[in-house]
Amino acid sequence: MAPFEALYGRRCRFPVCWDDVGEKKLLRPELVQLTVEKVSLIKERLKAAQSRQKSYVDNCIWDLEYHPLKKVKELNRKKDIVCLILSYPPMNSANKERHKNWVRDVLKINHKVREMETFSSRKNTSFSELTSEITTLLDHSLDDIEAYVPPIIIEKMCEKTLQVTEPDEKLRNLAVNFATRQILEEIENPEVRRIRISGRDGIRVTSAVKDLPQIRKRFNIVIQVDASSYPNIKGIEENIATQLGFSLDIWVLNRVLKNTSFLIFLDDPYERIDLYEVGRKWWNSKNIQKIVCSTSCSTRSQEVHQRMALDRQIRLEDHLLSWELFCLNVGKIVHSSGFQHRAIDVVQKCSGHLLAVALMARALKMVFDVSIWEHASYILSLPHRSQWKDRVLYNALAFILGRSGSADKCVNYCAFYMEREGVDKVDLIQEWIRHALISTFDEGEKIVQDLVSAFLLESFQNGYFVQMRDEIREVLVNSQFLLQGGKGLTKAPKDDAWEEASEIHLMNNKLSELPKIPNCPQLCALFLQKNPSLRVIPPLFFQRMPILQILDLSHTKIRSLPQSLYGLAQLQRLFLRGCKLFMELPPEVGKLSNLKVLDLEGTEIIRLPVDVGKLTNLTCLKMSFCGDNDNRKDNQYSNRIIPQGVKSNLFHLKELIIDVNPNDKRWNANVEEIVEEVCNLDRLEALQLYFPEVLLLNNLMDGSSINLPGMHFRFTVGSHLKPIISRLPLEAIAKFEEEERCLKYVNGKGVPTKIEEVLELATALFLDRHSTATSLSEFGIENMRNLKVCVLGECDEIQTITDADEDDDGAVHLEGATWMAFSITSKSFGAAYMPPIDYHFYLE
Repeated sequence: MAPFEALYGRRCRFPVCWDDVGEKKLLRPELVQLTVEKVSLIKERLKAAQSRQKSYVDNCIWDLEYHPLKKVKELNRKKDIVCLILSYPPMNSANKERHKNWVRDVLKINHKVREMETFSSRKNTSFSELTSEITTLLDHSLDDIEAYVPPIIIEKMCEKTLQVTEPDEKLRNLAVNFATRQILEEIENPEVRRIRISGRDGIRVTSAVKDLPQIRKRFNIVIQVDASSYPNIKGIEENIATQLGFSLDIWVLNRVLKNTSFLIFLDDPYERIDLYEVGRKWWNSKNIQKIVCSTSCSTRSQEVHQRMALDRQIRLEDHLLSWELFCLNVGKIVHSSGFQHRAIDVVQKCSGHLLAVALMARALKMVFDVSIWEHASYILSLPHRSQWKDRVLYNALAFILGRSGSADKCVNYCAFYMEREGVDKVDLIQEWIRHALISTFDEGEKIVQDLVSAFLLESFQNGYFVQMRDEIREVLVNSQFLLQGGKGLTKAPKDDAWEEASEIHLMNNKLSELPKIPNCPQLCALFLQKNPSLRVIPPLFFQRMPILQILDLSHTKIRSLPQSLYGLAQLQRLFLRGCKLFMELPPEVGKLSNLKVLDLEGTEIIRLPVDVGKLTNLTCLKMSFCGDNDNRKDNQYSNRIIPQGVKSNLFHLKELIIDVNPNDKRWNANVEEIVEEVCNLDRLEALQLYFPEVLLLNNLMDGSSINLPGMHFRFTVGSHLKPIISRLPLEAIAKFEEEERCLKYVNGKGVPTKIEEVLELATALFLDRHSTATSLSEFGIENMRNLKVCVLGECDEIQTITDADEDDDGAVHLEGATWMAFSITSKSFGAAYMPPIDYHFYLE
């Protein structure tokens, strides 16, 4: 007899399955389901009760004297912001020891807080002592950082409000690059073991870091785990063991990882996983060991492990810092659709250099001349050309001082003679007058005010004293600029002015003559562009420029280059853009073996010499062949624009632009061979070509090793004659050419498959004289997701923009476009659905 029955005189019946006494019945499916639901409900209630009990105990203990977790979160947020800003130049080269010691103290506080998570350690912990330490650390001064990043931006970052609504793709790429740079720095820090990166492209960052050669060389084991598939730590560790070939043997995994250098990426882990519990038995201070956790959604990442701060948390939104700093300094012009992409380009060229970003923003404030913005990007992109290591700041100052007019002499005086501690503003102006740099005190007052506004000088003590930043001073003292650009000069500076200069700016003048043989032993860069009266360069002009690296002769009227130029053994960049009278590039160009950039766009050269194939270091080649050769009586090479085999030798090419006249039959005769050679240039990042037939586009896309989805391109497809007068205004053509991936389809019929494939990648479409299309829908609305600019020119059969109704989901794909232009001759033109964008109609 069972004990229960002996005690109570009846059989034990469990309440979940009570039934009447009598004949036993078979369990019905409904009863089984009810039982399962009851058990599940019981488990949930037990779990809720346990959670409430733990929460009550935690609150009772933490609130006895002080609840420090909120302040700890604030402290760690400040720590992460400081570490992020210190990863940017020029902060990353400054003395950071004070901040590093402070960060170490914050990590010690985190360790104490983690210890207090256990009951045993709380008994011996002084809450008042912890509170005092946290308060002291929160008062850490950021004066040196605020000299570059205004407090208003730091406050936004602390409040997690530094973000751009749906950032431009370029801005997102910028944030990814800067986050990658910071992770690489943190990996070298032995005090940092666990890093979390959050944001829309977090996993993209970890994937980029994982594939870097230096990472593979630095760590013995590099593993990436899709942690979203595992609800617990055991699953993650088993995945790592499986990737390493240990099956599910965790003991072997622990032993191996403890004795090696490893880098483990955990993508999208579950919220309840405590990263401090992952691999607790792996750590060994003798090895470099890191765990990087990434979450693709910033809102979710803020909820993960709220009570447990990691060594570093990197928010991708915070790496929009340089863009926020630029917008703050440049003003409202950055929000103009015509300038925003140029502003992004300038920020990108600054490479995150915070001082350069602020300087360039101040210099471009209220500047509405597009050519000045383009020149700014051009100067910032120039390579090293002096011994000074800070290339970005060097280029930024070259641009700013080139536009400063007479104030450049005052700036140089400050660099050489002003005391580092600063001087009285009145005394400085008097010194300028004494040295005949200015004429009146009022003129000096205005120059000081302008230099402070330009960020070249700092004012302090209520504006009575000024000083120059050390970084700016070092660049100016170690560089000799001859800045005479845009001053309307008709004569070049005297010979003695050339001798000490490391960089000479004479662009935008009216020069017609140059010195015959100037002595320039230190000259690295010479800018002579936009001197429309300059027709001849003296034969020995370049004879005494042994280290010249950059030469810009764009938009001049020169017809040829002197022989002395081909002796410039260190020349790396040669610009002849827009020299419309320049018709022949001599074979001696092959002697410039270090040349990396050769820009012949906008010239009238007949053909490329075969010796260009010797320029194996070229990374950028731009050419224009705009003359019709039908009437020329030339030698045996006249039927070939580009000699066979030239491009295949240029295997370092990253940018290739070939602009041809569609009337030139030589191109049509050799284009197939040229496309075949281009297909082997696997390092290309930008390409411009004219395809007389769609079949040639097939050859490029099917038999090519280039990565078309990852590059910039401008393709013109379709045989046509160059129109004498375009019916479309220049504004429409300019908008089209501003985009990075452009497709122009001329004299087309129907919609070839390859056109659809390129259109799917394109951000700009120019449909010119299409003979059959009645609507853009024929090209596939789904292929226009990336389209920003659309131009329709003389497409007589066009009747509607799209055939989709306004409520049709397919129609929304065109709403990515921001600008559309139409040259319309069709009287039956209508619009079944018109996305809410900027339209421009040119009726005929």
